[in-house]
Amino acid sequence: MTITHLQPYARLLLSGAVIFAVLATVAAASSALLQTNNVTAAGNDFSVATGDILEIAADVSNTPGTYATTLPDAFNAAGMVPGDTREFKFWLQNKTTQDVELHLFADLADYLYQHDGGNITSDDTDLDSKMKVQFACDVINSVNDGDTLQQSLSTWTTAASTKKPFDQNGGPAVLGADSSTNQAQCTMTVTLDSTSIAEGDSVQFDALFSGQQVLESPAP
Repeated sequence: MTITHLQPYARLLLSGAVIFAVLATVAAASSALLQTNNVTAAGNDFSVATGDILEIAADVSNTPGTYATTLPDAFNAAGMVPGDTREFKFWLQNKTTQDVELHLFADLADYLYQHDGGNITSDDTDLDSKMKVQFACDVINSVNDGDTLQQSLSTWTTAASTKKPFDQNGGPAVLGADSSTNQAQCTMTVTLDSTSIAEGDSVQFDALFSGQQVLESPAP
């Protein structure tokens, strides 16, 4: 009889985060402005060996700019009206220094609603239900691409899990562990529903991206 001994298998969950802030304003005459503010980083103290887990970069002619944990002055689009859709491209990179593949997740948080510059609650505007956000990532040299669901601002924060996976395009988006597959060109799509009646309203929120290690079953 042959006895096979299984080696202990350690599972490691990683969560690094990069963040950028978004300000969407619906002005009078049903026009809207969507732009990013200067960004602050939060939760970026997770690392493997000496590297950060995730970094973010601006899109420069379909190539990544300089990677960092923040993305300041990223996006500015004027004249958005109900029914409009706007897109903003950026890049994410797996910065782990060990052989770790990462599932991608996104989250929206820290909403601030205003009317003509004064703070209001989500009950005083329809942007909470009429402003919809979706993220998609195309992993370079890989078929492991993925999208989040397109969800209203309220759904992003009230769904069962606040952290949303990129798993709507045939499977989860996975950043590879080496330089050939560790980058993804991503797109944030923001849509203002055609039925929105908000005028002079704005909403500011943070977009947070994180990675979780892809776990594999141990060999028999």
